[in-house]
Amino acid sequence: MGKRRKKRYILVASEPQTNPDQIAKSIFTSYKLLFGLFGLASAELRVIRNYPDKGMTVIRCALEHVPRLLLAVAFIRKIDSERVALRVMTISGTMKKIKEKIRSFQS
Repeated sequence: MGKRRKKRYILVASEPQTNPDQIAKSIFTSYKLLFGLFGLASAELRVIRNYPDKGMTVIRCALEHVPRLLLAVAFIRKIDSERVALRVMTISGTMKKIKEKIRSFQS
């Protein structure tokens, strides 16, 4: 029986605000184009939570694949033929810290 793989939570925001579902879809597509289907599967990417009012989404990723995910996010320039800039707001090991960070953006 092997060890459980560590995960990281990545908070991604878009400028201008975009539908979080479209953000996640474009990240998954970019990752697949760069690293293939096997790379996408081994990264264990999952959308954890969307924040439509803020244009943010939280994605869970295997720890070893975080640098690749950051690269995939950096390659995205357009979503639905609209120019966007995606920013990684924070990376955390727990959802609790992500929620604290989101609350700090509200104030």
